Amino acid sequence: MKNNQNTRASTTLYDFQYSNFQYSMTTNPYGRFNKPNWYETHLKQENISKKNKKISLMLLGDSIVAGLSRYHTVWKKYFNHYTVNCGIGGDRLQHTLWRSINLDIPDYVKSVFICCGTNNLDNDTTQDIVNGLLCIAFNMKKKKNDLNIIISGILPRDLHPSQ
Repeated sequence: MKNNQNTRASTTLYDFQYSNFQYSMTTNPYGRFNKPNWYETHLKQENISKKNKKISLMLLGDSIVAGLSRYHTVWKKYFNHYTVNCGIGGDRLQHTLWRSINLDIPDYVKSVFICCGTNNLDNDTTQDIVNGLLCIAFNMKKKKNDLNIIISGILPRDLHPSQ
């Protein structure tokens, strides 16, 4: 079943051919099936978005997004009742792209906030990171044309960043 899911994602990649995105690892959707519970977490997040009809905002990204719910006071005040957190720690752009392709967006979701790419900084160029982010946004917009897309810049991730 997991191989079928990966196949489904890679066939969707051809939709990007008519756009101006240059091929790189960041624009090649790739599922992290070797990471324990990664696929199960993806399905759980998708099911939460389908069950709660109050949800209008979907957060999509890596551990920075996943960690937002740790701040209970802020989460409860600003996000609790209408947001689904679809962040998974360690995801690179290509993993988030795979999830965006294999994610059903309910009609009541009005906006998607995308924040990822920090895990690509060590191996990919700035242009590749931008292309990966735009591919995710392009894919989400293609699924639901009236969707508001918000792309965040890459946020700091270390208390003492290396030089």
